[in-house]
Amino acid sequence: EIHEEDYRRVLENASTVSNPANFEVLHRLPQRFTVDDQPGVKDPVGMQGVRLEAEVCVIQAMASHVRNLTQAVLRTNVDVTGLVFAPLASAESVLTLRQRELGAALVNIGASTTSIAVFEDGELLHAAVIPIGSDHITSDIAIGLRTSLDVAEQCKRHFASATPEAVSHD
Repeated sequence: EIHEEDYRRVLENASTVSNPANFEVLHRLPQRFTVDDQPGVKDPVGMQGVRLEAEVCVIQAMASHVRNLTQAVLRTNVDVTGLVFAPLASAESVLTLRQRELGAALVNIGASTTSIAVFEDGELLHAAVIPIGSDHITSDIAIGLRTSLDVAEQCKRHFASATPEAVSHD
């Protein structure tokens, strides 16, 4: 019988295979399991089997960045119990379980980065942070219109829209 200990061990083994030296594992997100060549198992605990395999999404961060961030927070006298990858935290606060089950992509455009989390069947399929944000859009508008950043920011806020209802079909 597959026990909780077997479940934890297969997740641990999945993440040690591809762990570069300067990186630290933040999350091990199981996506699906295979028990004795039977694929597509969501939760193997309690099943009977000899061979347990796991498809795992491993989220890593540079160890130096994790230490620096943790130290900065500790200096404010706040205890750090763990770190959460920002796209996962955003998805947890915004997306419902049903939306993640049906399939959803969460795109969070910040000032200097854009984070993306794609879900299907309740599992994270892909997550990324790209170094392009709304400040880059403002800079592009300023260059294109040959104007100041302040005017470009006003144009972006007043004339740009990300909602389909605000844009005419023409």
